[in-house]
Amino acid sequence: YAYCAIGVRASSSPSSSGYSLLSAEERKQFDTYLESLFEYNAKFNLTAVKTREEAQERHIEDSLALLPVLDECVAEGQGQGKGLRVIDVGTGPGLPGIVLAVKRPHWDVTLLDSLQKRCKFLEEVKESLELKNVEVTWSRAEDVGRDAGKRGSWDLAVARAVAPLNVLCELCVPMLRVGGYLVAAKGPDPEAEVKAARNALGQLKAEVVGIIPVSSFGSHGQRTVVVIRKVGETPRKFPRQAGTPKKKPL
Repeated sequence: YAYCAIGVRASSSPSSSGYSLLSAEERKQFDTYLESLFEYNAKFNLTAVKTREEAQERHIEDSLALLPVLDECVAEGQGQGKGLRVIDVGTGPGLPGIVLAVKRPHWDVTLLDSLQKRCKFLEEVKESLELKNVEVTWSRAEDVGRDAGKRGSWDLAVARAVAPLNVLCELCVPMLRVGGYLVAAKGPDPEAEVKAARNALGQLKAEVVGIIPVSSFGSHGQRTVVVIRKVGETPRKFPRQAGTPKKKPL
């Protein structure tokens, strides 16, 4: 079922770009991140993952699996990606944003979350990992998209387990510049979500350009990403006020 208009080669096997290929410095940074996550999790319940092995697989490797797709989006629109602006919408404990920031230090990564406890944790991670390319933003996605000073200013938006695609598009597409991409991590069979998002995509001035299997595998099979490109200026009425996209999806 996979198709793609941006030239990413679909992977059908576990990634060769996963944890085993990290540099010593990258492993050290991710080890520090996971230690901080589990320490903070004891107090604030940031993740349901309880073991280091599970965290390595579900958090680090799942995030690394998105990189080939993101790199191809960059190549399509930005060349080498220096100064590229990326926003991780609903980042939670910093995933995949922290992983992207470590692996692509020349990208400027915004970690967006609506819960203050998560943002406090992310500020600590940013400090401990010395991530100068990370900005933590405590806000609702709708409020960022409605802010005239922030709207339309990111090249890439990425989201993992945030919302159904029709809702996610309304949250993310207004943040993108025309020609920018939303990369949404999904499960093995996202076609129904894509179909349900057609009306939203039309109203928001965006289009699906790829449904791509990635080198990440869950209990239901191989995971995918849906790649969406913004093709025109999103009308000013979108996104609607905070909470409305979820209550009344387009």
